[in-house]
Amino acid sequence: MIHPLTYVNSVEEIQTRIQSLQADKVAVLVDTNTEQHCFKEIVSALPQGSQVFTVPAGEESKSLSTVEALIEKMSRAGYSRQSLLICLGGGVVTDLGGLVAGLFHRGIRYMHIPTTLLAQVDAAIGGKNGVNVGKIKNIAGLFTQAEDILVWPYLLRTLPQRELISGMAETVKHALIADTGLWAQLQNADLGSPKIAVSTLRRSAAIKMAVVKEDVNEKGLRKVLNFGHTLGHAIEAFMQLNKTPILHGEAVAVGMMAAAVLSREISNFAPAACTEVIAMLKRNYPLPTVSQRDAQAIVALTKRDKKLEAGTVKFVLLSSFGQAGFGYEVSDEQMLSALAEIGMIQAA
Repeated sequence: MIHPLTYVNSVEEIQTRIQSLQADKVAVLVDTNTEQHCFKEIVSALPQGSQVFTVPAGEESKSLSTVEALIEKMSRAGYSRQSLLICLGGGVVTDLGGLVAGLFHRGIRYMHIPTTLLAQVDAAIGGKNGVNVGKIKNIAGLFTQAEDILVWPYLLRTLPQRELISGMAETVKHALIADTGLWAQLQNADLGSPKIAVSTLRRSAAIKMAVVKEDVNEKGLRKVLNFGHTLGHAIEAFMQLNKTPILHGEAVAVGMMAAAVLSREISNFAPAACTEVIAMLKRNYPLPTVSQRDAQAIVALTKRDKKLEAGTVKFVLLSSFGQAGFGYEVSDEQMLSALAEIGMIQAA
């Protein structure tokens, strides 16, 4: 069962939701950022005796070793199948916490309280939980649904502007694949504005929720939510490996630029529309530059993506604004050409 999002406006509402689950014990998973900036906002909602488990902020915490360590700590602390794990954080915490909850005692209840825009409109929704192994993002994981996802827009006030803009990349994605009206609202907007983030939050999250309800385990339609992510994940992983990390939303934005070019070449996306998408994204997101050799390494990383089918990289592409399809085969040469066209590959 997919539980609906619950929008809350106070810590008292959060407390009521936690109490309604009648857990024997409550644990809270945070990272070092949310421990510092967000935990104090919800601490009064927690039952007495709740324990906090903290992981370092960043993608490095999304690992099997972290999962093992957290499960061991929860076991030693006496958590049971009747316990509740609250995941307070962004996409790293929700991905990691959902996996821990799904594995501990073969599955305990968990609740997300997403603290970033990216998590509130995307990462915390849908029950896809996972960690990275080696160079491969989210390759180890499972589908388990949260008991509740409490969206408190107030927590967005803790975000630096760069994080806010990063999160808006997922809202842009939702607009491009499913909502022409939302695209029109975003096209000339200041994506760093908290007002824009809050005003589009529910509409963006509703798109994610509607798609997930149609295809919980990503057998078909849900794949459209990967628009921009095939190359985006590869770019994110490459930049991380080369000690020049960029945020997830920034990588996805670059992936969407390239996907717009591929859509023009493969799925009849109008040239003017392609130009419009690239211009809008370039106004709002930094475009990292790499050598031709590095670009080839990025393309090679797409071969290790979990969306690989029979050895072929499959893409989500646009046919028009608000219309996306999945399963398009894209060659290495086409990916490299798209990266070159958007200006990511440095001239020799």
